[in-house]
Amino acid sequence: MPPKAPRIYPIQPPPFPIPKSFILSNGLKVFLIEGGSQELIKLEIIFFSGRPYESQPLIGRVTNSLLIEGSDQITGSDLAEKLDFYGTSLELPFNLDAGRISIYLLNKHFKEVLKLIGKIFQNPAFPIKELDAYKNRNQARLKEDLEKIDVLAYRSITELVFGKEHPYGYNSSEEKYLKIGRKELIEHFEKWYKAENAAVILSGKLPTNTRDILEGTLGQTIHNGFNGELPKIKRETLLSYGVYPMEMENNQQTAIRVGGNMFNKSHPDYVGLFVLTTVLGGYFGSRLMGSLREDQGLTYNVYAHLETFRYGGFFGIGTEVSKGKEKEAIQCIHQEVKKLKEKLISNEELKMVKNYLSGSFLNLLDGPFNQASALRELLIEDLPLDYFEKENVKIRSITSQNLRDLANKYLNLDKMYWAIIGNTNL
Repeated sequence: MPPKAPRIYPIQPPPFPIPKSFILSNGLKVFLIEGGSQELIKLEIIFFSGRPYESQPLIGRVTNSLLIEGSDQITGSDLAEKLDFYGTSLELPFNLDAGRISIYLLNKHFKEVLKLIGKIFQNPAFPIKELDAYKNRNQARLKEDLEKIDVLAYRSITELVFGKEHPYGYNSSEEKYLKIGRKELIEHFEKWYKAENAAVILSGKLPTNTRDILEGTLGQTIHNGFNGELPKIKRETLLSYGVYPMEMENNQQTAIRVGGNMFNKSHPDYVGLFVLTTVLGGYFGSRLMGSLREDQGLTYNVYAHLETFRYGGFFGIGTEVSKGKEKEAIQCIHQEVKKLKEKLISNEELKMVKNYLSGSFLNLLDGPFNQASALRELLIEDLPLDYFEKENVKIRSITSQNLRDLANKYLNLDKMYWAIIGNTNL
């Protein structure tokens, strides 16, 4: 008699740990996530200074990127040399809603590195020479990117979904870079890079006097006095739903993107639609992957996703197929969405997807640095600290009937945009 397979138990993720927090004398919010065995610290400073807060396109990204080029207190080359001496790894990431300073450092150099970082905020220099070099680099990179169908497809679908002047919809261009000057960078910095408009996340093995060190460094060097108004994002008059093709003769593949305006994670239907999107195309065993890749052999990769921001979001489907296979791929996409609208998802499939999502949540808890990344997402999207715990409860309680209702409510592909980049003879 063959041995019995071990019993599979549903994953019960623990609650997301609530970090310690306090506010420095200048109004800067600080969150601490302690843990780890190595003598390492990750520091992130988040400024809500992204696209919704811009006076002109691209000014948020350029301002954040050039902070490393020095200030009244230190030159860019001296800053780079001293950070290298302390063995730090510094990046200046930027997403659509926020600019960040991200640093990995040894905890024995914590105070010295924070003193250096604090000098960045003392009247940043934004040297014209470095600004021109930055614009030239990015214009050259943009020229290369515009030869790639996946880049063109993303630019096309986000512009269609949000509008070409919308903060989440506009695309970078050579002309937009040319319009950026040093004066505009200074104005953006002075308006949005304030202590009350920022947050600090510290994770790793922290010194016992962390708060005192922060108060004596960032608490003194990041200025307060924030009086920026919350952004008022105008809803644009959009193009009609339908197919928007772009011919690329010298490419052997065609990119297909589907997009529709949705909502952010605060919406009551977000979690259900997130689960539904996962079933459709959010993991390797998804419906779209099974149909377009495994059954039809039309593509190597296909996906569905919900992309969310602080002030909005969109639903999307994407794939690349060989020229001549576009109609088959589009038909398969329609068929898989139709099935979700008409037939209930089996208990077995739904259980598998729930376990997959619960397992993904466990990755967020794996160490202080991953927890810090998850916390960053909550802060940038203005979500409560218990969001992930509540999300997991909703995921575990959702039913196949709930998902079918959501499919009929939101997945109307005829009221979405289709960007086809490559072969347009459909």
